Amino acid sequence: MYLLNEKVLNKGDIVLLKSETEKSKLIRRFSNSKFSHAMIYVGESSLIDADGPGVHAHNLQRLLIPNENDVVILRSKNASLEQLRKVEQFVRSKVGTEYSMEEARKVVRNGEFVPEDNRQFCTRLVAKAFEFANLNIVEKPDYCSPKDIEDSKEFSTIQGATRAASEKEINYANETDTPIEKQAEVTNQILEEIRVLTGEDIQTFEQLDEFLISHPEHDTEITRIVTDSGYLKLWETDIRKNPWYYDFDAFTEHYPETQYASMGKWLIDLCKGLFYRFKPMHEYYYEKTIQSNNEYFKVMLGLYEKLLELNNTRMKVGIDAMIEAGLTKEEMMAIVQT
Repeated sequence: MYLLNEKVLNKGDIVLLKSETEKSKLIRRFSNSKFSHAMIYVGESSLIDADGPGVHAHNLQRLLIPNENDVVILRSKNASLEQLRKVEQFVRSKVGTEYSMEEARKVVRNGEFVPEDNRQFCTRLVAKAFEFANLNIVEKPDYCSPKDIEDSKEFSTIQGATRAASEKEINYANETDTPIEKQAEVTNQILEEIRVLTGEDIQTFEQLDEFLISHPEHDTEITRIVTDSGYLKLWETDIRKNPWYYDFDAFTEHYPETQYASMGKWLIDLCKGLFYRFKPMHEYYYEKTIQSNNEYFKVMLGLYEKLLELNNTRMKVGIDAMIEAGLTKEEMMAIVQT
């Protein structure tokens, strides 16, 4: 078994996959593609795609690949850093959006169709993300196949896409009830309940925020839905499942001394990436609480305050690991500040 090689991945890379499931075989046959699924790497060990449960993030450490030729990594030849940030911004903004099998089927049908903009499937999500960044990678972003993306002249293929997975990594990948799976489940639950409540086709938290600004009368009930779902306490699941990221004693028990430096650096890099995600959201919800009296914005502000606090805790564990590994203060600070 194999895992994606995180060392060769950059933000904005496209990951094309295939499997031996009947669904994968059908997609490949009808679209004349080698691959059946597309994902975008957004950093911090995270991939975002649009599949049956909708648009959600996945931990690449939990994505097992049976064969090396089951995956390819594509990288834009011309995208600037600002454009890649827009690609990431787009796919993150679509998290929660429902998947449309009917829209996906139109890829292999002849005819002109009016896209259902508030629904996604994997290749549309990828192509529309690049379109949002003013990069046209395929002729029809709304209705393209994995083959269209693979054949695009806008990408180069990255070598060394996979690495062999250890037994420990395979066991980790096969765990159930993971924090990221729980987050997807709860996100879908919240948005479905809000659609029922409001009668509006609200597919993302971004759309929810816009709706509440103009419809504050729904604030109390929407806040209750979000609070009762457990969404605001999902971080507790991660602490329970991965205590070694939050406590240095647990870290030293979990990892051998030979991994202190590499895992410490990985944790620091993770925290730097998360900070640049969480901080703007904290500022955004702070502004919203100033501008309105909505309770929903207040509880979301509290969530991002907690996420930033936990991120600082993880960062300290990473720094302590680097110190324990023997790095000098200067070497460690260079890693933290880059």
